[in-house]
Amino acid sequence: MSTMAVRSVPVPSLQASVDRFVRGLETSHKLLQLHARKPGNPGNQAALSPAIVLGTIAAFEGFSEDFTAIAMADSGASFAEIAKKIGNWNNPDIDTFAQYQASYFPKAAAAIKVGAPLAIFHCPYVGKNSWSWKKLPWAEVREDSRSWMQVRHLLTHGLATGWRSELWPGPIKHTDRPASSVLRDNGNGQYSLVIHGAITCARIYSQGAQVIADAVAASIGQKLDWSRLPIFV
Repeated sequence: MSTMAVRSVPVPSLQASVDRFVRGLETSHKLLQLHARKPGNPGNQAALSPAIVLGTIAAFEGFSEDFTAIAMADSGASFAEIAKKIGNWNNPDIDTFAQYQASYFPKAAAAIKVGAPLAIFHCPYVGKNSWSWKKLPWAEVREDSRSWMQVRHLLTHGLATGWRSELWPGPIKHTDRPASSVLRDNGNGQYSLVIHGAITCARIYSQGAQVIADAVAASIGQKLDWSRLPIFV
């Protein structure tokens, strides 16, 4: 009776996953370059803000699954184990991605918990037009990522446009962070996304992913190259 040789499937590199993530972010980065960044009403350019948010979070979601599958395979997990873990995911944000990685890779847990502060735009109060940079502590980076995921949900389901001042409905679950907590308060219950918000979202999801991925890679003896990661400013 003839037998078939068992052929092992090569595991892609973690760096290849990073490279795909970087490529996925390039569209959002190019959209940002189209914005004039001038005072006053941006007109049709206001539509760039929700497009950047949607594109960035989509790229992150693909990366979070791809990276985790490769890292688990690198650590000896079977296809069944990987499918069982990732198959239960539902729109992971930076906070849940951090929780997943700390659970799957205990040696990375301490570094993931410490994280790193990120520079984002400080959203001015209503009536104030000056935007300034501020350092957001890692715990708040994780919390704000949950609110940005709510922004993404509302945009995706047509409950907000993202290019004007409007009412942003609250989350279905009371435990979820409202989208309004990361948007500009324009008074009368209305909030706006604006380009500064889109930049902040992109920085949280791109650089936040880097912090977590670096911790995981280090825990399994690897180092990642992020030199081509788009910087949203």
